[in-house]
Amino acid sequence: KSKGEKEEGKMIFFLLLQIEWQTINRPYSDIEQELVIYFSIPREKLKHVVKDSLFYVEYESQLKVYDEQNNQLIGDFWEVKRLSDTLDIHDSVKILIPKKSSYFHLKIVDLHASQVFNITEKILKINYIGNIKWDIINDTLRLTFIIINPEGSIDSMLFSMNGIEQAIPTKTGTYDDSLSLMVGGLLNDNYTLKVVVFSKSEKIDEIQIPIIISRPFYLDEFTWLLKVNQLKYIATSSEIKDLKGTARVYRDSLWRAFWKQHDPTPNTEYNEKEVEYFER
Repeated sequence: KSKGEKEEGKMIFFLLLQIEWQTINRPYSDIEQELVIYFSIPREKLKHVVKDSLFYVEYESQLKVYDEQNNQLIGDFWEVKRLSDTLDIHDSVKILIPKKSSYFHLKIVDLHASQVFNITEKILKINYIGNIKWDIINDTLRLTFIIINPEGSIDSMLFSMNGIEQAIPTKTGTYDDSLSLMVGGLLNDNYTLKVVVFSKSEKIDEIQIPIIISRPFYLDEFTWLLKVNQLKYIATSSEIKDLKGTARVYRDSLWRAFWKQHDPTPNTEYNEKEVEYFER
């Protein structure tokens, strides 16, 4: 392969191997809140070990929480061993933290290889909004959350991200609420959702929430074409043409069918031939 082709291959591999995570801060008590981190690990990120003709992975999640003076307040770790029977590994860690917590550090280590993930993120203070969860379906970002306004001290919130914004009124009380933002015009990338809290048109609070837009590669035009083009060392020109011209709804099944014919272990979900090809 030429240098340019190798760089393009690295770009594809990077796009497909990003670990996705989402942090939830839940109200718990007057002195504590609950920190929950959901994450998904692409199967290629971990070393798959064979035992008794089965592939499995083993990793450890390490979570530490610090205050503003960088003192560790609390921490824990979790070891996981599971069969390699799905495309991605979905997991979560959960811990009660003091309300004075400032930020957390999460590290994921492959117990048969090396570190695969490392992130430090600010912890959201739960003042007027908490338990913020988000999901993206059909280019719609949907948020659900709890409004905490027992005294009626706030009257509205403004949600904005990359020029897309929506305001909502708030009422007195503590209650569940939600909103949706259309994000079809945004590419796969990391974004920041800003939530500004108002009282009588005066800004009194602001939080920022990391949002990851990461459509499956077969639903993202840019990534799909990059990945299909890389098949030229294993696929025929006719196969590449068929893949490029396939409608979105059929791409996933056609991709799986293509790699099935090159799978050395067809009775398992894990196709090491596909992984090795893109690693090269």
